[in-house]
Amino acid sequence: MLFEELTFQDFLVFRGENTLRFPPTDAGSSLVLVLAPNNGGKTNVIRALRFLLYGDLLGHEGHVLRLINDAARHEVSRGGAEGWVQATVPTQSGERLTFRRRVAAQLESPGRSVSSDVVLERGEVFRDQLRYVPDDGTLQRKLERLVPRPLFDYFYFQGEELARQLIASSRGSRIREGMATLLHESEWQHAAERRRQAHVWAVVTARGRKQRKKTRASQYAG
Repeated sequence: MLFEELTFQDFLVFRGENTLRFPPTDAGSSLVLVLAPNNGGKTNVIRALRFLLYGDLLGHEGHVLRLINDAARHEVSRGGAEGWVQATVPTQSGERLTFRRRVAAQLESPGRSVSSDVVLERGEVFRDQLRYVPDDGTLQRKLERLVPRPLFDYFYFQGEELARQLIASSRGSRIREGMATLLHESEWQHAAERRRQAHVWAVVTARGRKQRKKTRASQYAG
């Protein structure tokens, strides 16, 4: 899934509204690098994507409140506090899809919530205003088809891991092998081969059925 924009609002280390805007998808490359100083939030971008796409609570099961930025939570101290991750992506029809996953809590103190909720919402334009409608499950299923959970780490990963792979594979100009290892190229190749074999089997089976029908038809005619 290629993003046009990612917005973080009072989520994890991101205080207030923070937006990442990405190059157009027709720019000739689908590889995007996010650069920032140490402790600049790079790892939290990936964690936020897990939350956005799958509702992963990032180890805060039972403590959903901690997903909301600490400073934002303490500023409210009592009442309602919320944070979210929002994405805008292009669709095959040429339109743009905006969706977000939001965590909301009612606080009785900065560190304690009376209630909390996590909801996936789809953005819809109504009278020139963007409003959010809770997902009925359709959007969640679509997200998991577009980015299956087992493949998440193949699409979104930390640069430090890439650097380790390249350094480990740099002897003898083996950079390509390091990239192949990092991206699990062999698994993709196996999957492509299984798909090719399944396609061949389906074609052969269809031809066999067609031939048998012709044989029966000729037998009846005779």
